[in-house]
Amino acid sequence: MPLVAALTLSLLCQPARPGIRLNTPDDRAMKEFRLTSENVRKAAAVAHRLAAEVSKDPALAQALGKKTGQAATLDGKAKALESELRVASALRAESIGAREYVMVQLAVVQARMIATILAQGVAMDAATIGQAMNPANLEFVERHRKEMTQLQRSQEELEEASQPTGDANK
Repeated sequence: MPLVAALTLSLLCQPARPGIRLNTPDDRAMKEFRLTSENVRKAAAVAHRLAAEVSKDPALAQALGKKTGQAATLDGKAKALESELRVASALRAESIGAREYVMVQLAVVQARMIATILAQGVAMDAATIGQAMNPANLEFVERHRKEMTQLQRSQEELEEASQPTGDANK
């Protein structure tokens, strides 16, 4: 898995690990957070802008990985992203805050994981899903294919740009 993808999944998903039910402010915030066409499109546009920046300076991906890896909370991850001027600029250009950007990424990962589990025939009732995440986000991911495809493409573009030059075809 490319560096940025691995870092994104491991670093952004820390507060959303399945099976861990902590009553933390981050856990509550994620359960209340709702994906919308607007915030998903903005997050996709930020990832596209970051891919352009990383293609110019591959060290940016590693620097972000270090900064965000040290952050344990949503606010910490947001501050880490904002501390990099190119990321802050991309966020401003798309009118999305760093915390919201992080939350979009997390909510999409959560919803896709649950959708995959359900697609494999595992029965989960609404209460169980509601304990893990905002059920509206699962519905959003399932019904808004265009936005999900756009976000996925921009994330793949960012992953590809972050690959070392010799690994582009791996």
